[in-house]
Amino acid sequence: MLEPQAQSSKHKWEVGSEAERVKVYLEVVCVHWLHKYLEMGKEALTRTVTHHTAPKGGVTLRWRVQDFYPTEISLTWLKDGEEQLQDTDFIETRPRGDGTFQKWATVELPPGEERKYTCRVQHQGLSEPLFLKWELPVLYPWIPRREYIIYAVVIILFLFLFVILAGTELQKKNEFSDRKLEIERMSVNCRVVDSSI
Repeated sequence: MLEPQAQSSKHKWEVGSEAERVKVYLEVVCVHWLHKYLEMGKEALTRTVTHHTAPKGGVTLRWRVQDFYPTEISLTWLKDGEEQLQDTDFIETRPRGDGTFQKWATVELPPGEERKYTCRVQHQGLSEPLFLKWELPVLYPWIPRREYIIYAVVIILFLFLFVILAGTELQKKNEFSDRKLEIERMSVNCRVVDSSI
């Protein structure tokens, strides 16, 4: 024999409204969200590599991966293709609040060696491991980085040429003004001499 409260709950379930609602939730809504989260795992993960100056004068590279599902993921820092497990600090996988997860790994290194390091991520949502290097920040996205120096040199040369041309024009103008002034003085002197005769 059931207690009165249990009897009431049993009656609500048997009437069909509550049982039908739970059934629809489990068979439709729950399955929909499960598929959505699985698709999120297959999408390209949001990932970034950031560069920080370490307190001791070194450099810290941080590889951050987010928006992945399920939680199992592997992050590895590689230096010239070799794993750097002993030099890597890992932060455990954490939920993001939207059903996906995030994780990051950091490595400290001497300044100037950033380009030797690559981070590899392996996740069941990826068909193959993903590799990412830290890149210098892009100042002007429409200009490729290796051309920054060329453009800077061209701009400096242009400005130098402009200054030289402007200086030459000013000098010519001053010389012309001086000549004009000298001619006017000569003209005035000639008039004075003519009037005295």
